Amino acid sequence: MMRAGGCIYIRGPSKRKPTGYEFVPESFWTRFGKDTAMVDTYYEPPLITTYADIGRRKKQQQAKRLAGKRKDEYRTEIRPIYLWVFHCPGFGFAYKGWWTYLIGRHGWDSGKYLARDEKIIRQLMELFPVADTTLFGPSLTHEQWQPLFALAYACRHPDGSLRKHAGWVQGKALLWAEFHGSSFWRIIGPAHLPPRTGLYTRGGKP
Repeated sequence: MMRAGGCIYIRGPSKRKPTGYEFVPESFWTRFGKDTAMVDTYYEPPLITTYADIGRRKKQQQAKRLAGKRKDEYRTEIRPIYLWVFHCPGFGFAYKGWWTYLIGRHGWDSGKYLARDEKIIRQLMELFPVADTTLFGPSLTHEQWQPLFALAYACRHPDGSLRKHAGWVQGKALLWAEFHGSSFWRIIGPAHLPPRTGLYTRGGKP
């Protein structure tokens, strides 16, 4: 039962050992038990919270958060992502040259080491063939393919003029990708944005 004129006393972990600077006498806490962490005298009898109670609640909260993370890890979603090929002027010799990125929503991107994944690069080159790249296997190298892709799939302003990146032409194409939770899993295939509606569609036609 709650009553008026009560108070909540909170005891820090260091107060389990006397320091000589206690505002609440140690005898107050020992009345309720050595492991007492909080006493709420708004209740009659007082509501007691022990350090064991606090530890148990923390473990329950951690288990709940972990369960939520595990659930997210196994959630499969099909999401739109962009293939972006651009030229970077670099900083001195660092990062200079053509780069291939996959970019998704909420700040996700494949990172600058995508080019090391030969399987994905090969798939991208086959999905977007340029010059003498064929569906039977790209005869171009990735380095040769990048500027040709940028020209073939160049980003443009509404008036049709080229939208450049750092003074160079850049290319973008829309893809469908499978994600497990927040982790990229695989590329499914090209996607398309129908004109005017702005809605994504699966397959080759809106």
